[in-house]
Amino acid sequence: MPHPADLVLDANYAGPHAFAAEYFAPGIQTVAGAGLACRVMRRGQQAGLDVGGLMARPIVDSETIRVRVSQIARPEERAHFRITDTGEIYQLRGAPEIFDRARREWTCEAVLTNPA
Repeated sequence: MPHPADLVLDANYAGPHAFAAEYFAPGIQTVAGAGLACRVMRRGQQAGLDVGGLMARPIVDSETIRVRVSQIARPEERAHFRITDTGEIYQLRGAPEIFDRARREWTCEAVLTNPA
């Protein structure tokens, strides 16, 4: 019987906010079709900042990329994800972390390295 967390993730990673991607370990050239196939979910940083009672959203150049542990066992700092449809390449900053209690998903901070 599948874990309940997997059922939710299956729906999320099959949905419109998920993207086909390839994972490239640090030092591996990001050539289309040469990476480890996976699906990722990404979003821009949305964290707010409270400064003296005023709420602000700082401009940041990073995004959050999430990938399932079942697809990428351990993403590495400075690795890359290439979004298949757009060709965008994101480099991971810092060590990826697992925040979900079921330990089924990596959360990675990444920066776009080839802006359009």
